[in-house]
Amino acid sequence: MTRYEPRHDTQFEPRSALSGSDCNMAACADVGRFYTLRLLDRSHVYYRTLTGDTEGGTNISEAHMALEAAGVPVTGTYDYTDGKGWSDVRAALLGGSVVIAHGYYGSVPASLRGPIDRTFTGLHSVLFHRIDPVHGVRVGDGLNDAWTWWPESVAKAYCVDFPGAGLTYLTVTPRQLAARVPVANVRSGPSLSSGKLGTITPSSRLHAGGTVTGGGVGTNRTWWRVWFHDQIAYVHSSVAHIV
Repeated sequence: MTRYEPRHDTQFEPRSALSGSDCNMAACADVGRFYTLRLLDRSHVYYRTLTGDTEGGTNISEAHMALEAAGVPVTGTYDYTDGKGWSDVRAALLGGSVVIAHGYYGSVPASLRGPIDRTFTGLHSVLFHRIDPVHGVRVGDGLNDAWTWWPESVAKAYCVDFPGAGLTYLTVTPRQLAARVPVANVRSGPSLSSGKLGTITPSSRLHAGGTVTGGGVGTNRTWWRVWFHDQIAYVHSSVAHIV
């Protein structure tokens, strides 16, 4: 299953009184856009408000709280007491999940740190979007105004050097959609009059972001928003389901 690559915002978009410590909430914002295929497109300020915390940085439990409050289910949340290692983070990425990873930014070479502040070397939070055998780990960093790639060795060092025996991170797994009939049409918009982009079968797996209201099939006007051939598309709910 190919995964949607959402827009990435920094922790300074928009700038707020807490932007300097909102790396964790910026990662939540990226996750929200990813999980819902941009149906939930909110800033770090929105997620910070959901925590009720108005001072300083936030922890992994607050990221969990904010995502769940926004309607994004968290698959797993771990801190130093859980004894998780890099192999667990790697397995989550290979399994299709995204990972909000806490780490030590000083373990990231200055050339790979975000241009917003290359001198910062403290504790940090970023989103690991996926892992690639050639490029490494694709990272959404609140101090970088674009997605970037870290070699896997850098991503591992960043995580391992965060205080504690076990790694601190959470995982979110996207919903997978398949046809509930032998062949289901995928369309460019949420209506039968929209162009047909292709078809899926019961063995297909598409990243499903959520449902929208569109043209009716009988009295049913609910469509799934999906990621299909590197674009946002739609499948009517009568012919598809989450697996």
